[in-house]
Amino acid sequence: MSGSKSKKKGYRGEAEFAKLTQGFRVPLSGSTPHYKHDVMLPNGWAVEVKRKKTGFTTLYNWLEQQNSPDIVAFRADYRPWVVAMTLDRFLTLLNKE
Repeated sequence: MSGSKSKKKGYRGEAEFAKLTQGFRVPLSGSTPHYKHDVMLPNGWAVEVKRKKTGFTTLYNWLEQQNSPDIVAFRADYRPWVVAMTLDRFLTLLNKE
């Protein structure tokens, strides 16, 4: 994917996530020290939005197992824990349903 297409895909992902969470897309995100993240949620949390064609296959497989977990927690050696959940679960957490 060329740089322009990749940038547009990222923009669309940020706009979509902001709309779904009732947050707002940060203009010029990542381009200046004042605008470090892509989306700000109504509760003040900053979100970095990533979109990839197939880069998250293992994570999706974990979330979509037969008895789907609410949250998947994982970490690499010597790294902090990361928690992942579906957007529906996240919206429930934010009381946005």
